[in-house]
Amino acid sequence: MNAGRNEQIGTPQEIYEHPQTEFVASFIGRTNRLEGEVVAVEQETVRVRAGDVTFVVPGCRTPVAVGDRVALFIKEEHLQLDERGDNVLPARVISLEYHGEATVIHLESPLGLLRVRASHTEISVLDVGKQIKVSFPADKAILFPDSFGKNRPGTWSNRIGAT
Repeated sequence: MNAGRNEQIGTPQEIYEHPQTEFVASFIGRTNRLEGEVVAVEQETVRVRAGDVTFVVPGCRTPVAVGDRVALFIKEEHLQLDERGDNVLPARVISLEYHGEATVIHLESPLGLLRVRASHTEISVLDVGKQIKVSFPADKAILFPDSFGKNRPGTWSNRIGAT
């Protein structure tokens, strides 16, 4: 529900994994919200430039065109503490937050602040101040035309201007 209107109806798993609107993506679960500009539209993917980084992500339900502003959502558990994903960016560890079964790592990147949820074994070599690389698989990114352009509930929002 958003302002008394149903945004999406489905099972909790459907809503979490496949949000239909930017509001639902930002409201259900913890997400990293990156803003950028579409630089290429291909058959099933979109290239998005955010700062000096270009990401390749699946297209979105609403057609987008080169030059459109978009919001890219990545759940904190889908960011990886390595370079194995399709999309990679540098970051610096700014804090580690113990959450029982996992740790949330707060990062500073050229694109703004990010949050990563990782197992305790994944973070054994992390210290505050350490420079690392983080990545995410293209299929874990959720793309929407940028309709809000501001922080939303549950979202770790980053103000990124395409350059």
